[in-house]
Parts: sequence; C-alpha cells; structure tokens
Amino acid sequence: MKKYLYLFLVGLLVISIVAGCINNEGDSSGEDKGEPNPNAGKTNEFGWNVPESTLEFSYFAGQGNPKEVEKNTKLLNEFLLEQFNVKVNKQVTETDNKERLNLMLASNDYPEVITGLSPAEVEKWVSQKRAVDLTEYIDKYAPTIKEKLGDTYKRYLDENGKLYGLPNYWGYFPIADYSANIPYTTWVEIGKPKSVSTEEYFDLLKELQAKTPENQNGQKTYALSGESWANGYIYKVLAGAWGLENGFKEDENGNLTHWINTPEGIELTKYLNKFQIEGLLDPNSFINDFDQWKEMFSNKRVYGHIGPWWHSWNAGHEVWQKTDENWKPEDRYVQVGIKAPGVDQAYLSPKNTIGSSRTIITDKAKDPEKIIQFLDFAFSDMGNKLLGWGVPNEELSIWDIESGEWSWVEERKNELINGNYDYDKGLLTGQGEYAIVAYHGIMEDETNWWYDQNFNNEAEWKRDFNENLKDTISDNTLKTISVPLNDPLAVKEEQVNTLINTGMSKAIQAKSPKMAEKIFIELREKVNKAGLNEIEEYKTKIYQERLKNWK
Repeated sequence: MKKYLYLFLVGLLVISIVAGCINNEGDSSGEDKGEPNPNAGKTNEFGWNVPESTLEFSYFAGQGNPKEVEKNTKLLNEFLLEQFNVKVNKQVTETDNKERLNLMLASNDYPEVITGLSPAEVEKWVSQKRAVDLTEYIDKYAPTIKEKLGDTYKRYLDENGKLYGLPNYWGYFPIADYSANIPYTTWVEIGKPKSVSTEEYFDLLKELQAKTPENQNGQKTYALSGESWANGYIYKVLAGAWGLENGFKEDENGNLTHWINTPEGIELTKYLNKFQIEGLLDPNSFINDFDQWKEMFSNKRVYGHIGPWWHSWNAGHEVWQKTDENWKPEDRYVQVGIKAPGVDQAYLSPKNTIGSSRTIITDKAKDPEKIIQFLDFAFSDMGNKLLGWGVPNEELSIWDIESGEWSWVEERKNELINGNYDYDKGLLTGQGEYAIVAYHGIMEDETNWWYDQNFNNEAEWKRDFNENLKDTISDNTLKTISVPLNDPLAVKEEQVNTLINTGMSKAIQAKSPKMAEKIFIELREKVNKAGLNEIEEYKTKIYQERLKNWK
C-alpha cells in the first residue's frame, strides 16, 4: 500500500508540474499575471482602448546612458502600465550603435522593436528575414498610421509594395537645425543682423579672441571650436553656406555632385584652414565629444561655433544661469545665418519630411498585432503629446489632462518662455523618452512634439533665432537618398566617408592655403577612385526617378 501511495503522490506532483509548465508556455506575451488592470476593456481619456492583458514589448533605441534612461522613464513606465496596461522596456547602448546592431544580428539576440535605423539598415534586417512585414497589420489594426501618412504612405513601401520600416522624426519641421553662433552683446553691436558673411564671421571671432586670449582661469581661448567634426557634419553645413543643399550640388539637368567635387568644396576647406593658420582653431575640434566641447564652451574658452543651435544653449546660458550668481539673460549666444560672398541662398538646415530614421518590429515580437496598435496610438496627436511631453498631471509636468481635454501648465510654460525652464527635471516625466514613431511636424492644434519648440513667438530668444534662420531651411526630401546595405556600393560609401573625414582634417590643419588645397585635390582623386563618382550616379538616378514619381 505504501508503495502505491508513494507512486500516486509522485504522479500528482508530475501532473501539477506539467500543468504549470503548460500554463507558463501559454503566456507568450511576457505579461504580468498579477491583479487585473482596473481600466481593462475601457477607452481611456487619451483615446486608447486598454487591453485585457498587459501589452509588454522591448525596444532598442540606440546610443544612450542606461542609468539615465532608467531614471527618466520610471514615471512614464508607471503611468503607461496603470493607465494603458502597456509595459515598454527601453534598451540603449553605451557602445557604438552600429557595432551593437551588428552584434545583435550575429548573436540572434535582439528586442521586439528597433528604432533609429536608416532605410538602408532596414533593408539589411529585411534581407535576413529579421523584420516583420507590417503591411497587413497596418491595414487591419492601424488606421491612424495610414491617415497621418496620407499620400506619402507609398514612399515607405519597398519595390514589392511592402512596408517594413515606420518613419521616426517625420513631417516638415520648420525650425532651423544649424547656424552660426555669436555672443549676444557682439550681435547687438553689429546691428542685430539675421545673417553674416563667412568673412564677417571670421573677422568677428578673430577680434573677440584677440581681446580675451585667455579665460578667467588662464586657459587659452579659441575663435572657433567644434565637436565631432570627424563625423563630417561640419562640411555639409558649410557647404550649405556656399549654396549647396545637404552636401550636394544640383545642376539644371538634375544631376547631383558631392561637395568634394565642387569648387565650393575647396573654398570651405580653405576657409576652415584660415582659422588654423592664424592659431584660432581649437585643435581638438575633430576629436571632441559633446561633453568635452561643452566643458570648453561653458568655461568661456570658445567664441564661435557652427553647428546645432541648441549646443550653444545647452553649453552656454543653460549652464551659466545655474552656476553664475551674477548671470544676466543677455549673457548668451544668438543664432544667425552664415553665407559665403556671392551666394544667393544658404541652405543650412535641409529637411527630410519622410523621417530621418525607421522603426521595425522584429521577428522576436510575440504579439506584433498589439504592438502595431500601440504604434498606431503613438501616431495620433494625443499619442505624440504623451510620448513627446511626458506624464501629465504631476508636479513637474508641462501639461495636464482632464476628461480628455488637455492644457499647458502655465508655470512650466512661463519658465520656458523666460528661458529658465529646468530640462533636467522635465526629463523625469519621460519627456521625449519614447521616440518610437515621433511626428515632429506641426500638429493640428499647432503644437509640436518637441516641448521647447512651442511658444516660439512668445519667447524672445527663440523668436529671434527663428526669424534669423527661417530662410536657411529647405525641404530636401527628394534628395535624401541612402544606399541599401546589401548593395556593394554601400561598402564603398562607407570607405569614401572615412577617407573624406580623415583627409579633411589633414587639409584643414595644413600650414598654408596652398598646402590645404593640394591635400584636398589629392583627397578628391582618392575618393573618386574609391567609388564616389558611382555614388553620385546612383543618387542622381534615384533622385530623378523621385522627381517623376513622387508628386
């Protein structure tokens, strides 16, 4: 009897274990099986139909600080779980983004959603069957996506009419990205111009550096300094000052020529070399990361900067107003256009309305139908507000919502208008943390995903630089063309870019204009042999096809 009783008990134990395993295997969504969400089955005030079961998914957002992400998403994660029954697990990497993506592919270990991919990178994931075809899911579950994209929807389809990558940071954003930066007092002294010539800018910076060759700590100052010049963005911006758009020159027949194959390329090289020859250029401009450059700028070792307008804000008065008890609002930099002599139009901020990056759902997704429904919500105006502005109705919130009606928090609004808004505290609400399919055009109620780009007409400093730079913005969508990564030309393009960035640093740091031009011409020959002419032909072909088909 004891023997049979023992076998009976063992059998019960096995059955219970198997039942438990079946139960766990059936839970393919990674959901929290705790207390049911009290909002389940209801439509919340944001217009989201709260699911019965928790929707949980992971997504990779590129380079970032994991600890900062954890801190800045805490409140938003709690809000989404409580109000939406959605749990988003954001992942970032502190290492090189491309290296991490390649490692993911090689190891077959990657999350359910990946954002920040170029169209060319999307094709790589598609070719390896790692990206989900979203076409049917969008047709069935995502009416807002189709409505918002409208006639541009077809621009995201591949040659087979399939959609794999949703746009991120898409829409026409009529705010400048790049500018020349001038100390406010200097700008006033020269008559508050909207734009300066390249030569005027050089003379201004040279004079400022000569007046104060050292900062308050006895450190050498520089007329011009930059960060990450090694990635090549500075050359596209300056090419814009010479009338080229996004680094390419277009002739009357629609042929595209890379800036390095133009006379303007030689001129912008000699322009930067002039700062070098006269000892005015920060030698670390090619290797500074942003934090290193920010330290120099905030310590008042830099008089000029050509680049993103927000850099001189973030490294300038946003630091000084916290650290200097004698700080005055006029102690800041103003953003102006910059244009070479004889140039009719400068193109400093070319825009790509179909989005600078793409978001894919990978084959790791356990529930792509539900994920696409959440992304459909993210495409809505209310979804953009929540994921762009962060959690409402909190002490640090910039907006409130009640019974589906939203409003600005006046105190936060006034802080932004007056230039003393604390961005560090604002980030704690999740502001901008979930930029998965962000629309950064102007929404129907004339608000913007970027909180700090609202109220521009009411904020004196924003109004000034927007007015100064509005003529430097252009729609460059048709000419924003990437080479598919599975095309051998993509390897050549990467080699060409590496050669340009290395060679340009040598040309700019040459000891004479003659030597700078010699190095530049040699570089031009080298990159054309490496495939630049082929890349120009490819992009010209695609551009001309778009001119015919993208109406």
